[in-house]
Amino acid sequence: MNNSSGQSNRDRQNVDASGRENQQYFTQSGDINIYQNKEPSLSSIPFILPQLDVETFTGREDELKKLEKVLLSEEKEKVCSIVGLTGGGGIGKSALASHFATVNKDKFTDGVIGIRVDNKTLDTIAREFVRHIGEKIDPDEELEAGAIMQKFFASRRMLLIFDNAKEASIKLLRPGGDRCAVIVTTRNQNLPVSLDAKEEATIRLRSLPPKDALELLRKILGESRIDEALKAAQKLTKIVGRLPLALQVVGAALRGKKQRSLESYTDSLQKQKEQLKLLRRLRVRGDDDFNVEASLNLSLELLEEEEIDFFACLSVCAEEGFSLNTAMAAGDCEDEWEADDFLERLYELSLLNYAEKDQNRSVLHPLVREYAKSLAQEKDLSTTAQERHAQFFVEWLKSDDLEDETVIAEVAANLDDVILAAEWLQTHQTGTAESKKKSYKFILKLQFLFEQYGYWQKAITLMAKFQSWAEQFKDWNAVVKYKMHEARYRSFAEEFEQAEEILCSAQIDLKNIEDLERSKRQEAKVLNVLASIFQRQGKKEEAVQTFRSEIIIEEEIGDDRSLAIGLNRLGGLLQQQGKLEEAQQAFERQIEISEELKDQSQLAIGLNCL
Repeated sequence: MNNSSGQSNRDRQNVDASGRENQQYFTQSGDINIYQNKEPSLSSIPFILPQLDVETFTGREDELKKLEKVLLSEEKEKVCSIVGLTGGGGIGKSALASHFATVNKDKFTDGVIGIRVDNKTLDTIAREFVRHIGEKIDPDEELEAGAIMQKFFASRRMLLIFDNAKEASIKLLRPGGDRCAVIVTTRNQNLPVSLDAKEEATIRLRSLPPKDALELLRKILGESRIDEALKAAQKLTKIVGRLPLALQVVGAALRGKKQRSLESYTDSLQKQKEQLKLLRRLRVRGDDDFNVEASLNLSLELLEEEEIDFFACLSVCAEEGFSLNTAMAAGDCEDEWEADDFLERLYELSLLNYAEKDQNRSVLHPLVREYAKSLAQEKDLSTTAQERHAQFFVEWLKSDDLEDETVIAEVAANLDDVILAAEWLQTHQTGTAESKKKSYKFILKLQFLFEQYGYWQKAITLMAKFQSWAEQFKDWNAVVKYKMHEARYRSFAEEFEQAEEILCSAQIDLKNIEDLERSKRQEAKVLNVLASIFQRQGKKEEAVQTFRSEIIIEEEIGDDRSLAIGLNRLGGLLQQQGKLEEAQQAFERQIEISEELKDQSQLAIGLNCL
């Protein structure tokens, strides 16, 4: 969605429900607006807005419907309907409120007023609202702020927008009655509760969906420019986390760079992100309203120093979401309750969200994460936070049994953080050979999860790096394991030629394993992986011959369980080739071995194939 904040103050034409044009006037403050359904008199009614509604406003259909349902209800017993719009800086809270006010102004027959209320006293806010309806407060009445609001607004059919509210004390300004409607925009996720707003009247804004983010860019830059560079535009929306304010900023920048291609601009922005300079580019010079970093700074001002440090350290956690224990490790917080309080405070200020699929996990918006990362570097916290994060997962995986289903599920939930820990170990691990061995061995425990979740490219990178460590310490058994896994992942990524080359080199490394039986076991596994890769490519004859070679070794070393599996796969391939008699022999032999092993699962598979 969005709109732009901070446009120049100027006259603008507005058309009411009857089609008649009315004039809107904007004061130098540029931060409030009132609509009325009669011809305005410049001498008596100032017209001001917290944020102008603009033609580029996009999306938020569900949120607009929710606002209509709560605020435009025809129920007779409605009492001062209140909606809380919450979310982080730049997410579009004020924009949504202003757009709703614009399209529904005819429903509020006594007008719409919006005021920025942050850093103002209750009395100041109340008197400002009254001033904008042309009324005067009798000084002899000595009314408190709440009484002022009730006296002047309870009977009016109006929409009042309290923009950028911070404190729960704002609830004293509820006008009461059954006619006036209220929208409160805030970064404080808990403020709607303090206002007694029902859950259905609380709208928590997130980033725009991909489709709407792209549509917003289309409105800003034009259909043709986006459609001619669609992939770059999609990448651009992802880089800025589909944050409405950020999309407005990059849109404004590209409007001023007609000679620069969207692809070139997007590539430059990606480089800025990698260098932690992205937020510096997400601003329009000379316009504080178009500055993502300045918007985030407002939230930071409300945190204590230790909360700021904790927030900065969270930038080393997985972008996809992290657990409370991970946050404690990264943020150097030993007290679970204290860490939970820190997270709750960050959530309250919309610097952090709970993951959509798992409320026990937290997630930082991509641009907030970049902001936290820059903050961590500025405060010299990055290195120690990364080390704490990595060591936490290394120790955790060393102590747990990864065959336990509960543990597997927990590791799977934290897999992105585990991968970050492994990547950090690759580039930062120092010390003794033994400490490095412990570090590179722990990643082997995760290979089944890489396969289950399809992290092929990340796994390939990890395996290649840790394999080099194993070679350094002449741990040839580990080298072969890494190469087998890397070859499997490359085959899953359809990099078949590279996979075959890696396995050929692994067969050479087998000669360096001094334990002959272990060498033979590893050779059988290498052949099994190679046969699978041949099979995946449709090279059935090569696969058959490789499986036969594996079976010979399995017989030699007496690994009957692996032998049964190999015979089943060989039988399946022979069956596909129409060699039914040979296939039958393979299946019958598999069944015989499975019966001896009392392996009911393999026995059932063999009987089914036969």
